Amino acid sequence: QPFIEVYDSEGTKYIIDHGSANQRITLPSSVRTIQWYCGTRTKRARWVLPSNTVDITYGPVTDRVSIEPYDCRGQAPTSPSQPTAPTPTTPTPTTPTATPPPVPVTSTPTPPAPVGPPCVLTSGNKLPRGSYLECGNERFGVSQTTGDVVYIKDGIMLWSAGVSGANELHMQASDGNLVAYTLPSTPVWATSNSGQLIPGSSLYVGGGGLPRVISPTGVVAWELSI
Repeated sequence: QPFIEVYDSEGTKYIIDHGSANQRITLPSSVRTIQWYCGTRTKRARWVLPSNTVDITYGPVTDRVSIEPYDCRGQAPTSPSQPTAPTPTTPTPTTPTATPPPVPVTSTPTPPAPVGPPCVLTSGNKLPRGSYLECGNERFGVSQTTGDVVYIKDGIMLWSAGVSGANELHMQASDGNLVAYTLPSTPVWATSNSGQLIPGSSLYVGGGGLPRVISPTGVVAWELSI
């Protein structure tokens, strides 16, 4: 019995049976491919747009034809291809290769950055409020906003004297005392509270140590403790 196989855009198959006479079959708009089989008769078809109606006509000899969408010409008949038997292959033996052991990766430690010489506020000099003795990433002086004596490293305040209102930091030559004064001349902090007094001493910042007061002979009269 002749029949038609119809496939829509989603791959769904519809089978439509028909007799030997010419027929007019209306297909859904989603149909994309037509394939039909009817023994030893040739098949012809054409799309009738826009209604997607297919006219079926029979002639002599063939068994399969495929018509693509909106093709208004009957395509040449094609014969189904026969499957080809696979050629047996003989696997080629492979010789396993030894994998060398992984080479350990050793990392070379990065040496620390060289430390430069310290910066110095020499005997008899002053630091006004808002100014600092700066050395690399370290600063020591009187804060502009609070008037406190502070030590800052890498942008972080690591120490403060806990005072306010200081107007200057004076490295006094007469006694070697580092003193923070308010206006006009009231001391609010001094290194003599926790260190020695050695005339001619200077303030050192950086160079690998904390802020410190050192005498002309190299004696550490005072050193910041954190």
